[in-house]
Amino acid sequence: MAAVEQTDWLSLVHQTHDLVAQNRHGYPKVQRDLTGLLQSSQSARARTSRVRSQAEQAAATRLLALQGFDAGRLNQDVATLELQPTVEDVFHADTASVEEYLQQIQEMTILTAIQEAQQDTIMSFERYMSDCMSRDWANDKQGLFSSVAPFTGLGGGATSTGGLSFGSITRADVASAFAGGAKSSPKEQAYVSVVKQLNEAAAQGKQMDPITAFGAACEQYEDKTPETLMSACWKLLGDVLAVAQSRGISPSDGSEYSDALLQGGRNHLQAGFAVHMRGVISRHRSAAQRGADPDQLRDVQAYLAVRFRDKGTLDLQAPGGLDTTWAQVYYSLRAGWIDVALKAAERAVDVTQSRASNISVKQLLQHWLQDAAGFRQKHGARMVQECERLLQGYSHKQSQLKQDYQLLVYALLAGDNRSVDSLIKLNPSLLPTMEDYIWIKLSLVNTNPPAAAAGVGGGGSSGSGLYNISGSFSPSSGGGLGAPGLQ
Repeated sequence: MAAVEQTDWLSLVHQTHDLVAQNRHGYPKVQRDLTGLLQSSQSARARTSRVRSQAEQAAATRLLALQGFDAGRLNQDVATLELQPTVEDVFHADTASVEEYLQQIQEMTILTAIQEAQQDTIMSFERYMSDCMSRDWANDKQGLFSSVAPFTGLGGGATSTGGLSFGSITRADVASAFAGGAKSSPKEQAYVSVVKQLNEAAAQGKQMDPITAFGAACEQYEDKTPETLMSACWKLLGDVLAVAQSRGISPSDGSEYSDALLQGGRNHLQAGFAVHMRGVISRHRSAAQRGADPDQLRDVQAYLAVRFRDKGTLDLQAPGGLDTTWAQVYYSLRAGWIDVALKAAERAVDVTQSRASNISVKQLLQHWLQDAAGFRQKHGARMVQECERLLQGYSHKQSQLKQDYQLLVYALLAGDNRSVDSLIKLNPSLLPTMEDYIWIKLSLVNTNPPAAAAGVGGGGSSGSGLYNISGSFSPSSGGGLGAPGLQ
């Protein structure tokens, strides 16, 4: 049977050769060598190996099984194959011998140990210094309290005033008690002396100004660095309370006491700005062009010439220059020069406001300076409308000197917080320092209950708090008040 099938195959092969030789139908002949056949097989394999069917995978598995391989285990071994690095792969040694390589490893180990020892030494030193400082501070505090306690009424004694006893321990006892502790510095001794004087004055029923006494003691022994002057804090506290003390007003007086504190705070900021203004003029004499005229208005004009020297020609320098009238009014108020502000307001013209009320800017300013609460009750609503009109017509293309400071002065007169906040957002450089912002906010405070109830000027709250905008101000300069670039 096999012989018959082989004969049939041979006959079919001969018939095929005969048909090719005869070529009755004109079939094209293809000549292929071994290289061409290899290329064709590789391309066919690439096309067929892209997508393998389940049947092909099963055939491959059977083929591996015939050869004695487990297909599943083979896949697992290939997936978990891990190359083990050599020592040379991890440590790139530049040596060719084992001895040199071990020497490098030894040097690296020694250096690492030295670095760790240095770190441990530094940490130990820091802990030791911290313990020493804590111990010294405890000794100094104990000595200070030992010297002050006998005169603070904390101990028992025969004489008492208001529940506190004085003079129960003599000064010799205090000196001997304090001698056992750590010695205090001259500044500490000065503070201790002030505390003793205050307690002695209280025991005798005498009045003594503690702020002035502490300020003098602090200023005598403190470091003369402007950024760290503690005496400046005592001076600020004294200035804030000065108006209330001069009027004999106490916290029980309510709104009058609040007004006095606000006025004291403004006076402190105004005095600092006046000092800063004169300092700027003296440092920029060529730009200020300040003569020997003692008029304070000339100081304001010279300061504006320096501050706005990059804006172009001002009306102070040549006719037709940028109008600085409203800026003169604002900076005169900022320095606390009331007469100068009224003098500058004589040249301030606002046609729209004059037609509405038939009152000049100088008259409005006089009324506000005499009675700010009464002014805001009478003219506050109209001034707020004027601020809103100026904000609606605000343009960055126009000269900002007039529109900015006119709006700022009107908002100051009306006590309008919202207009000031909107103007700061439009022109953040208008109030360059934190002191400028605090002064304008103190000037906007309205302690009059009827006006606050009527909501005139939006004085009750501010849309942008001090915390939210504190990052937009530049640091204080000396007197605390100045624009960047004028230091």
